[in-house]
Amino acid sequence: MRCAPESGPARRAEAVESSLPLVLVVEDHPEMRRFVSDSLAPQYRTATAVDAADGLAKALDLRPDLVLTDVMMPGMSG
Repeated sequence: MRCAPESGPARRAEAVESSLPLVLVVEDHPEMRRFVSDSLAPQYRTATAVDAADGLAKALDLRPDLVLTDVMMPGMSG
């Protein structure tokens, strides 16, 4: 049995969401990372990274529209 493709409001919401710009938030402090990501979420798609190395890997993979990064992080600075 095949299911029909999803349509209606859920499908339109998904299309609108995918058209939003993607912001990658790179922050080593978990609460700040969550706060920034949640603050941006109404108008942007967000992805997060826990440190600069993770942020660099995700930036190369995801190709975000904007990278918002902490300047001082252990290992590699923003």
